[in-house]
Amino acid sequence: EDLKGLHDQALQAAGQAKKAVEQNAMMLQQKIAERTKLLSQLGQAKMQEQVSASLRSMSELAAPGNTPSLDEVRDKIERRYANAI
Repeated sequence: EDLKGLHDQALQAAGQAKKAVEQNAMMLQQKIAERTKLLSQLGQAKMQEQVSASLRSMSELAAPGNTPSLDEVRDKIERRYANAI
């Protein structure tokens, strides 16, 4: 009789342990998914920062307002060429 009681207790404890392992596995999967999401967001933020920095850099390199347009440069070159002939 005592052996049967111990066996039943062992089965119950094993069931509880199995349930705890399953819960821990589920929590771990949730944490991994959250970590993956956060790393993805971090990567996106870094990429956006780089794009913004590149755009700032490009705007700083843009020609000042008194720089002639391509059409104006072309016209000037064509006039010089025509005068040279």
